[in-house]
Amino acid sequence: MSDTLFYNIWRTKNAADKARLVDAMRLEAPNLAAKPGFRSLTVLVGEDDRVVVEGRWASRAAFDSSVTDDAKAQESRRSMEAFGQPEPALFTEAFRVLPAQGTSADYPSKSFWNGFSRSHVNVNGLKLSVVAGGEGEPILLIPGFLETWAVWHRLMPKLAQRYRVIAPDLRGFGDSEGGGKGYDKKTLAADMATVLDALGVDRVHVVGHDFGGQIAYALAAGARERVATLTVIESLLPGIEVKSRGDEGRFWILGFHSAPVVPELLTIGRERDYVHALWDIFVEPDSEVTLEDRLEVERAFARPGSLAAGFELYRAKPQDLADFGLQYANKLSIPVLALGGQHCFELRVIESFRQVANDVSGGIIEGASHFTPLERSEGTAAPMLDFIGRHPIT
Repeated sequence: MSDTLFYNIWRTKNAADKARLVDAMRLEAPNLAAKPGFRSLTVLVGEDDRVVVEGRWASRAAFDSSVTDDAKAQESRRSMEAFGQPEPALFTEAFRVLPAQGTSADYPSKSFWNGFSRSHVNVNGLKLSVVAGGEGEPILLIPGFLETWAVWHRLMPKLAQRYRVIAPDLRGFGDSEGGGKGYDKKTLAADMATVLDALGVDRVHVVGHDFGGQIAYALAAGARERVATLTVIESLLPGIEVKSRGDEGRFWILGFHSAPVVPELLTIGRERDYVHALWDIFVEPDSEVTLEDRLEVERAFARPGSLAAGFELYRAKPQDLADFGLQYANKLSIPVLALGGQHCFELRVIESFRQVANDVSGGIIEGASHFTPLERSEGTAAPMLDFIGRHPIT
């Protein structure tokens, strides 16, 4: 379920009282933050005599228990009335025009789980979640930012008809453990190699989307004898120049997510809202993406720490540049498939990887923006199956 919001408007007599009221609210904020079910408190101070308060709680019951029916909270509220008066009947439950429910426990479907199962693998002191199924040559699917293994769920049954499919969650994402460190792509590639070790996999076809493409490249460049083919989708490489598409304004997130502290400050308690907004930018509205797909991503990245972990993928760029710079000159010799969404990276993916590999093919996935495996599953799966089929593991 979504959080419950309450609004209250306080009126004060003068600027001095308004300042005192806001100070009193600041002092009370830590007490509220310690209450069960508390999400956030936002105080908006206008130029007139009003102070608007938005309180966000896990539920109406949590609010009633911690505020309405709590003697200390009511005493604190009465003390604030020395500086202002709350408007009558405005301290009331509000609603949000956003998805209110979570995803089903069977997501993406009951039939999907007839062919796949989830397990957990111990990796560098963390338990990483892995969804796997199928038989044959192994394919490792690596997700990126705002993604769990589920970004691949439409492709996995198609791939599993011929291959063994392995789809982990990165550390800190989905159902994997993780914290605020270890998000340089060399370390994440080592995580993936350990997953393969735990599953008894030697050589493998590796596929990566978004930052998963950078992780896939790091794995292929660092363990060249282990990766048979590399497929990268909607992924560019740090430090590799490609021509502009002309609409780079939409990529303001690159600088914002790389900034220290600020992204967390502005998104805490609003993770679902933020994820929802980003999907509106990077998903084509007439694609295969469903409400359930969006809800799954919102659920996963509303989990405490997950969105913050995602920001670390961006902040690791200086370390990635240092690590990758040592690999770029020694070009990959394995076959590489590079695919870009028609409405996002386009041919820049293939242009990027042709600078670091000798055998690169690929093109554009028509009708897709950035989250291509969810948006155009057949358009994504078909070139992958053709490419991997033409380059069996030897």
